[in-house]
Amino acid sequence: MPAVNTPHQEITQQYMRAYHALHGRPPRIRHMSGLWYQIDGEIVHRSIVEGEIERLRTLARKHRRFEKGMVKKIIERLRSL
Repeated sequence: MPAVNTPHQEITQQYMRAYHALHGRPPRIRHMSGLWYQIDGEIVHRSIVEGEIERLRTLARKHRRFEKGMVKKIIERLRSL
């Protein structure tokens, strides 16, 4: 039977994946107690972490779309040469 993550482990993992997807490196995050987490030395509430997860995911999606658009433009320029 697979191990079941606790809610704070799941939030930590989601944040780590979202941060890594955008920045390409792992973040410094740890669960303090209750609804509190420490990210890069700053103590924040779980609601802030959840909002930051969504923000990071959105930025990563925009970044991927931008990169794809740039690659298409480069290919089009090369074809026109």
